[in-house]
Amino acid sequence: MTQLTKALFSAILVWVIATFAVYIPPHSFYGVRGFAFLLVPLFGLLLAIFSIVLIFVEKGKLKIIPLLAVLFVALFSVGVGYKGTSLGAKAHFFLFKSRYESMVAQIKSAKSEEEKKNICANDKCNFPLEIKMQNANEPSPVAFRYLSGFLFWQSIVYDPSGTVMKANSFDKRRELSIYLRETEHMSGDWYYCYFSD
Repeated sequence: MTQLTKALFSAILVWVIATFAVYIPPHSFYGVRGFAFLLVPLFGLLLAIFSIVLIFVEKGKLKIIPLLAVLFVALFSVGVGYKGTSLGAKAHFFLFKSRYESMVAQIKSAKSEEEKKNICANDKCNFPLEIKMQNANEPSPVAFRYLSGFLFWQSIVYDPSGTVMKANSFDKRRELSIYLRETEHMSGDWYYCYFSD
């Protein structure tokens, strides 16, 4: 194995670790996650090109190593693009679940709407007005922004009524919110929601 192949493996390892490091930290990194969402495939493409070059540099049976690297980079990039953010949101949620539950408990104990807004100040959480509740007596969902990108955002949503999950078709999601594109149940009254313009 040449030094270049060892460098390739080191670069792939750093790329994978950096991807996980971006998707799992505390919720205030949501803007960085949106940017990383674009950089993961870009760096993957560079690693794939480097791997293809190494196919011509390696000799004999070792040519299979860069070929496997290309395959891994392609699968990892597609996986991150397709399900990476929802899996990252779930991992992030379960690591910081007590923090989210504490915020919801504070909101529930708040005496007024103003007090609720103060608890959610500085972009800690919000009450997504774009989600229309079926019944006016149902508590409003609380959304914690997980990732922001250009014209799309993803949130971890606390919804004790389960309304966001009941929107299981495109038409029902449009009825609930014109921005809601996808929902996944995470745990109890917690949901992962994908919104876009």
